[in-house]
Amino acid sequence: MVRLRILTVVANIIVILLGAMTFREAWRNTLSNMEVASTNITVTLAERIGGYLDTLDVGLLGLAGETRRHEGDNARQALPDVFSRFIDHLPLVDNLLYADASGEVVLDCNGLLQQRVHIGDRVYFRNLRAGATRMEVSEPIEGRLSGKRVISVARRVTDGDGVFMGVVLATIPLERFSQLFQGIDIGPNGHISFLRQGFIMLTRVPPLPPEMDVTPGRFGAQPVREAIQGGSEAGVVRTVSHVGGLEKIFSYRKVGHHPFWVVVGLALDDAIQPWFRNAAYVAVIVVAFVVFTALSSRSLRRALQQEVAARNAVERARNELETRVAERTALLEDSNLHLREAKEKADNANAAKSAFLANMSHEIRTPLNGLLGMLDLLEATGLDAGQAEYLGMARRSGRRLTDLLGDILDLSRIEAGKLVLAEQPFTLSDVLASIRETFAPLSREKGLPLEFALDAVPGPFLGDAVRVRQILLNLVGNAMKFTNRGQMKLEVKTLLPMPDGRARILFMVHDSGCGIPEEQVGSICEPFTQVEAPLTKRYQGVGLGLAITRTLVHAYDGTLTVDSQVGVGTSVYLTLCLPLAAGDAKAAAPEVNPPQEDPQGLRVLVVEDDPVNLFTVRAMLERMGHTVRTATDGEQALAVLVGAPFDCVLMDIQMPQMDGMTAVGLLRASHCANADVPVVALTAYVMNGDRERFLDASMDAYLAKPISMHALGEVLRHIPLLRARRTGVTDGG
Repeated sequence: MVRLRILTVVANIIVILLGAMTFREAWRNTLSNMEVASTNITVTLAERIGGYLDTLDVGLLGLAGETRRHEGDNARQALPDVFSRFIDHLPLVDNLLYADASGEVVLDCNGLLQQRVHIGDRVYFRNLRAGATRMEVSEPIEGRLSGKRVISVARRVTDGDGVFMGVVLATIPLERFSQLFQGIDIGPNGHISFLRQGFIMLTRVPPLPPEMDVTPGRFGAQPVREAIQGGSEAGVVRTVSHVGGLEKIFSYRKVGHHPFWVVVGLALDDAIQPWFRNAAYVAVIVVAFVVFTALSSRSLRRALQQEVAARNAVERARNELETRVAERTALLEDSNLHLREAKEKADNANAAKSAFLANMSHEIRTPLNGLLGMLDLLEATGLDAGQAEYLGMARRSGRRLTDLLGDILDLSRIEAGKLVLAEQPFTLSDVLASIRETFAPLSREKGLPLEFALDAVPGPFLGDAVRVRQILLNLVGNAMKFTNRGQMKLEVKTLLPMPDGRARILFMVHDSGCGIPEEQVGSICEPFTQVEAPLTKRYQGVGLGLAITRTLVHAYDGTLTVDSQVGVGTSVYLTLCLPLAAGDAKAAAPEVNPPQEDPQGLRVLVVEDDPVNLFTVRAMLERMGHTVRTATDGEQALAVLVGAPFDCVLMDIQMPQMDGMTAVGLLRASHCANADVPVVALTAYVMNGDRERFLDASMDAYLAKPISMHALGEVLRHIPLLRARRTGVTDGG
């Protein structure tokens, strides 16, 4: 029992450490995604601004040519129309000007020229007059015509002999540059800065506080300034912003060959909330696992105590029989026979429990597969009533943990927007038959009749029958859970069809259970919400079923309404809008009838790196009467397959040395006798798209962990069909 406690503590520590590692890796991914996002934004803005400046440069070159062509007696009459046409195609530009060789402004598009204005002292004018041939861009200046803070973009104008005639220039108010940042998502605390060379602030979104120092050369985060001054044209740094004091991911990039820089800062605070939400999901899984192991270890300790007591009783009986051997020889032989049988059963049970407590891996479904599989095997060893009761409790706890894991994965997919609904033909009659079959044992156990009332409904439908069944399972399951007397009823009716031809189906679930207080009806569909107080609740569950149901209902453009009265019962009204499938559901999705008899004596290769799972699957197969060989990775599997024939392979996906998909690809490409052997994916990968991915990788079937002997037997019944499909040869020749 001390060893059992040690194993339980070690398992819990491993799971907690894995949870902590998950938290840390999620935060690293968050930072990496922020760096990528900030870099993408700077690239987009740099290309957008650079493209605009290049367009403006082309426009100024065109204006210079038009100015040269119209220079003369009619220049003052012709040029205003030319300038007006150009400015209509240059967004952000406030005014277009022409200054002659002396620097006197002789033309502006806005009609602001009321007196003589000279710009000959401007640095950009002097550079162009001195012979500069490229577009010149000024620092932020105060326009002498508009009085606004602008930057001027100018081009040299020469006559046919190359003699300097003057300049054409466009003025852009600084605040208009923010128009280029529209549609960019930077979060509540992010910012975008547009700087000129020398760290001169041109514009910022959001604007700076009025008291902020924007002295040229000093503004900007110190690491960004140092990187740019060191010659870097693009990069990402993480530091504390001097505006607001928040830690940010800064991405900077030079705008092409122009003297401008774009700096984007994304605040880490904006990414913390999504990270906390994902961390909460992992924490729930870890806590559920710890609780489950605690409950399981308590049951097993009781079983071990009973075993010790039984062994002590055997020893006492043996000593008593030895003292009376002369007169009770016959009775002694009979008693010894029963004692040996009891001891053998106890030893077998102890061996199964030892295997059940093997080391757990870093995934949850993998150890659950071993756990539940060993319980299936243990049930067949012949237990007494108490042991059978303990085994049933452990199995139900394991199934509850499996269901909880599935619910949490569903909720995670939903919040990430990755829940995908299948589109396959199905009928409501099949779905309802499955519901009836599922709840029939519990209905008999509780003495609660479950009545079905089905009107004539159209069909078949095109959709995800598994998800529709999940919705009804949650609703009927809640009714069954919270009802101890009376009856339950599931009604199905057809409403008016949708305009697009979809059928609207109304489901009504009535029960005579405990009811829901009126003030709690509106919150029962929220995740982790339950009607009962957590310290006094009578019913199991974590409150995820209705949250998932609500999302699935919305996916089918449906509605979910609850009418309840405490002490009287609850009625749930569900509508789903289901597309109609063309033709018959079975005709639309034909299937070959499976074999009627279980195959006997199959030669099966099991490839699994986890020793507990390997033991479990092998024991199941041998109990079914099959011959089993094993391998612990893809390389060993290929070596075994080259040397002996097999009827099928059960292949794990994630293994050391060589994974399952790689091994299957090499097997199919080989020319050995087992190149076309049916391969069944035996895996804990159960996310959307995993099954299709494995089947596309030349596997023939898919079996998700945790598995049961029933599910394993169903797959093995299809092995002859799978081989025939791959080889193109049937039993009939």
